[in-house]
Amino acid sequence: MNYILKITIVIFCFFLSRPCNGQLIYIPDDNFEQKLIELGYDDELNDLVFQSNVSSIQSLNISWDGVDDTQKINDITGIEAFLSLKNLIADNNNINVDFDLSSLTELEHLSLKNNAISNLNVQQNTKLKYLDVGGNKFYDRDDYTTQWLCESTDIFSTFSFDLSRNHLLETLIFNNYTRQNED
Repeated sequence: MNYILKITIVIFCFFLSRPCNGQLIYIPDDNFEQKLIELGYDDELNDLVFQSNVSSIQSLNISWDGVDDTQKINDITGIEAFLSLKNLIADNNNINVDFDLSSLTELEHLSLKNNAISNLNVQQNTKLKYLDVGGNKFYDRDDYTTQWLCESTDIFSTFSFDLSRNHLLETLIFNNYTRQNED
């Protein structure tokens, strides 16, 4: 009986000594997680980050600034766990996967320029003051500068952009993606 009690105490002490960081957040893009590791918010490339490590971050710059295109971020799934985020800069990547910003209600500055974004919903981000989505692929439209609500006429794609709830928005950069003649 003493032997079982000793093992139980050892196991209990082991679990007590381990940090309890709470819920794990799924980060499927290895380049996104690697950037979080480089910034000190994670320590292992395993598609997971502790919510407690990211929920209080107020400013995050995950822009690509290298020479190796394979290090560009494609998907920022998991960003919804960064609940205190006020500034998000994710420029010059290849972000093209829909992601949910609705939980980022503190967001004031959002820069996603030079990505491959085709759909963005910022209706819940009512504190947004600055938004830069220039250089994305918004289906060869040139009338976005005069419209708050835009829908693509391209039959193969749709895009809508509604800023009617973003009353604090001071700066909007929404220039269209331009193609180079490749002949």
